[in-house]
Amino acid sequence: MTFRWILTRFFTSWLVRLIIPIKIYNLQKIPKKGPFLLASNHISFLDPPLYGFVSSWANREIFFLAKSGLFEVNVWFSWIIRFFHAMTIDTSGDKNKNLALIKKLKLIIKHNFGILIFPEGTRSKTKCLLPFKPGVGYLSLKYNIPVIPAYIHNANLPVKDIIFKRKPIIFIFDDAIYPQSYPNNKKGYIYLTRDVEKSVSKLKKKINGGELNE
Repeated sequence: MTFRWILTRFFTSWLVRLIIPIKIYNLQKIPKKGPFLLASNHISFLDPPLYGFVSSWANREIFFLAKSGLFEVNVWFSWIIRFFHAMTIDTSGDKNKNLALIKKLKLIIKHNFGILIFPEGTRSKTKCLLPFKPGVGYLSLKYNIPVIPAYIHNANLPVKDIIFKRKPIIFIFDDAIYPQSYPNNKKGYIYLTRDVEKSVSKLKKKINGGELNE
């Protein structure tokens, strides 16, 4: 971990938990070493920095992809997500910007960092998961790295409910999905993405079905 992430872990381990009630299940599913993709549902603009906090408690440093609009929420929030290695996804079709992003991804993987990805492609405004886009399967197969399915719950609640009513934000992680089990072609990354979606859906049911205590 870089120095900034060591500091983050030191300060947020007590500060964030004091302000924001957080429950984490299966944090050990995040690999202790090597590159990985962390594939999660997406319900709030707070998801990326919250995952940044949680991953630092697992002694792992992650980068994440974000649409340009996320950097325009406000100056403070923009600083936070840049601190947690946010990388802009260009949706204008600019090939040069996309090539620059690919180079960054290769470098991140080479240095054994994690990458947070939201396969739904945008925030879900309902309680339902949106269909997963196959990019997560493509990246896993192209760079031969495992996918850790994850689910975040309650991050979209009003802040007053989280802080004053102590409604916990819940994180749960599942077993890694390895690309070696899939053919390295279009069908392969579609199948891999489908299995990631099934895993995240299973985690969702565990929380909503009362299998975990909130």
